[in-house]
Amino acid sequence: MAILTIAMVAALVGSVQADVNYGIIIDAGSSHSELYVYQWPKRVSPDSTPPYTPPVTQSTWSKKAEPGISTMTPEQIPQGLQPLLDFAKTIIPAAQYAESPIYLGATAGMRMLPISNQTSIMEAVRDFFEASVFRFDSRWQARILAGEEEGSFGWIAVNYLSNTLGGGTTYGALDLGGASTQITFRPKAGQPILANYFPLHVHGLKEGVYTHSFLNYGINRAKERLLANAVSAAGTGATTATFGCYNVGYNSTAAASTVVVVGSSNYTACHASSKALFDKASACLTETCSFNQVYQPPLYGSFVAMSAFTGYIVDDLNLPENSTVDMIAQEAERVCGMTLDQLKAQYPSSAKYVDSFCLGTVYIQTILEYGYGFGAPGSDATVTFKGTIDNTEVGWALGMLLNEIHYMSWEIQQSCSNDNSKVSKRYRDATIALAALASILLCTIVWLCYKANSRQSSNYSRELMAEG
Repeated sequence: MAILTIAMVAALVGSVQADVNYGIIIDAGSSHSELYVYQWPKRVSPDSTPPYTPPVTQSTWSKKAEPGISTMTPEQIPQGLQPLLDFAKTIIPAAQYAESPIYLGATAGMRMLPISNQTSIMEAVRDFFEASVFRFDSRWQARILAGEEEGSFGWIAVNYLSNTLGGGTTYGALDLGGASTQITFRPKAGQPILANYFPLHVHGLKEGVYTHSFLNYGINRAKERLLANAVSAAGTGATTATFGCYNVGYNSTAAASTVVVVGSSNYTACHASSKALFDKASACLTETCSFNQVYQPPLYGSFVAMSAFTGYIVDDLNLPENSTVDMIAQEAERVCGMTLDQLKAQYPSSAKYVDSFCLGTVYIQTILEYGYGFGAPGSDATVTFKGTIDNTEVGWALGMLLNEIHYMSWEIQQSCSNDNSKVSKRYRDATIALAALASILLCTIVWLCYKANSRQSSNYSRELMAEG
């Protein structure tokens, strides 16, 4: 009993002394879900002002699971997400499971589904999390993000990692996923945001940014649309369709069709078909637009491109992070002019994905230059392609957590008159209470031991007298 009591006291003291918190974000994308574990210091403040609490993570604190939840039935959700939660348990101490919040943000893959499908899948996700060991509130901790949230959270992450949150100069953010793409930036001072305004309140920053999310303009949806257009252009009854965005040597039956798509290594044709996805002909109803009649303020400053932007340009093609639109166009023309076998020989480690190099590079060139207007006459806006900043992955998940932490509770520190140090009142009171409890328990244990020894001594004396 003594050992058990001491262990309980030690556990209680340890829980009070925990000076870090943990949280989980799951990015439920169109092709896969990725879990990130973050850690941040205990939130304390000298007054009622919310403290700035920066979360940190490690490169090994993330895990992917395929496929995306948008392709699952509600019954498949537990099996699909359980490996992610099991992984989180290996990072977070067991004593902190119940106090560690878990969040899931579903993106464009879920936004594209019919409402009934969205509802049933998200209900299954919430039921699964409510039965887990982690802290979860079904009202907001698992939901389908608005495209504006996805873009703004990415902007927060970029500027947090770049140490430009709350400063005068900030970076714009460009995100390219499987089903959507986002552009977010703060216009030049004095330039009003007439639409697509998103308010931000994090790390002392209280202002708004321009952000817009284009559904169906992610890289995977662009590929599907380009292929569908190629098959349609081949005409009724055609058995083959020539596709300039695929290299010579590529032959495959198109999805939901009997038509065989044949690669032709034609950069010019690929670029033209990519541009056809963007409506630039319709009248812009405001002073400036990007495409599809969507208002966009004039581009301003430096932008960080993340996700598939960086995956193709830096990771696959080994281009420098500061590649210009002209450099990307030159690389697209080179890659699209090769045969599939030549690509596989030059990029052996990416042999599984090289058939999309031409399409992906041309599409990125097109959306940056033709869609958003980078490289246009009179524009000095620049793009840097970054998958990580300061060894931390760049993505909206980090921005979402920063936003959530801002609204979490915190403790108010109070000055100690003896040494002018500041300690948490709650921590101090709890420590004193536990110390008192430990003292009482220790005294009780000593007293019980003394009584037990006294009884043994008394019995021994009576036994001696009886023998005498």
